[in-house]
Amino acid sequence: MKRVVVVGLVALALVAVVVVVGVTHPGGRGDPSRPDRALGPLAALVPAANVTVADVQGRSCWSGATLVVPTGGRCVTPLPDRATRLTICVVTGSVQVQVAGTSYGPQRVQPSRLGCTAPQPIQLYDQGSRLVVACLAGSCRLRLV
Repeated sequence: MKRVVVVGLVALALVAVVVVVGVTHPGGRGDPSRPDRALGPLAALVPAANVTVADVQGRSCWSGATLVVPTGGRCVTPLPDRATRLTICVVTGSVQVQVAGTSYGPQRVQPSRLGCTAPQPIQLYDQGSRLVVACLAGSCRLRLV
């Protein structure tokens, strides 16, 4: 009898996790840098794999850890599937930053999260993720942190 109760509780817990993830998953909307609160504890269990300078080396618009986008221009950078987090900050210019993946469309990153004083990581949760940066005004320079 105890065995049936334990199996039932485990099954119930798994169903609850699936429901929470299904209900709170961004689904192509929102800010990818801010996972829903319900997913926060689960995300903490998975080791983070940051995007590194080696991952963007030789890509268009990149020079070392610096991304340069001309005024009115746009730069798209494919990100490695193994990466779960990207930390980038705006050094100069006015930019619009989005992360897009295979399953979920572009999701805008809030500018307040991109300051170089305390940049906040952007969570990457989709395969085929790419960073899309549009320079709206000024000389746009961003730095991979």
